Amino acid sequence: MFRSASEAGPNDILKLYNYDGQLLNINSDLPPNTPSHPYTLQVVAANGMAALQESTGAELKALEARIAAVERQLHRELPLPPAVDELREEVERFREKLETSEKLSWLGKRILVMYINCS
Repeated sequence: MFRSASEAGPNDILKLYNYDGQLLNINSDLPPNTPSHPYTLQVVAANGMAALQESTGAELKALEARIAAVERQLHRELPLPPAVDELREEVERFREKLETSEKLSWLGKRILVMYINCS
């Protein structure tokens, strides 16, 4: 009931004060509230973790999207390092050598070509 009245969440800390400002225990033995001596209900520690997680999650998603866009742009605009280009050329020469080698049997050559094409 007190949480509803104060719009507090389940993890928020509530404090109830009497008319004189003394802290009261919230329990079933609490005397009734009177118009001449009203109680004061305060939310002293709201659980801001949910709001923080929500805003942090949104910021993190936006940051991930920006990083992904930068990575895609870099991949399109920057050339590969010379070592990668050299390795590609070397692999291509080796592949051609294997495909044209007369020393391979017909079956071995066919299996090798299938293996290379699947890789």
